Amino acid sequence: MKFENIDFLIDGNGDIEIGRVGPIRCAATAANEDQQLAALVRRPNETFFQLLERLDGAIGKALEDAGVGSANSDHIFSGNSDHLGSPAEAG
Repeated sequence: MKFENIDFLIDGNGDIEIGRVGPIRCAATAANEDQQLAALVRRPNETFFQLLERLDGAIGKALEDAGVGSANSDHIFSGNSDHLGSPAEAG
């Protein structure tokens, strides 16, 4: 099944959001009840479907790294990467 990690979250285990985040025109975020699992910035010329594929993969990696339930979001990247920075990095 495509997007099984997104499906897992929106089936009562968390949520995803896609849209503008402050000055960022298009971002995709995912979180479970405890913490953020992924935060991605849409790349230039990236289709919506490609963004969803990356989001699904990032969620899967975060869940795998955490041993299934949740992931440590303290290491969200900022700067010139494809990830949003954490609030602590913005200050």
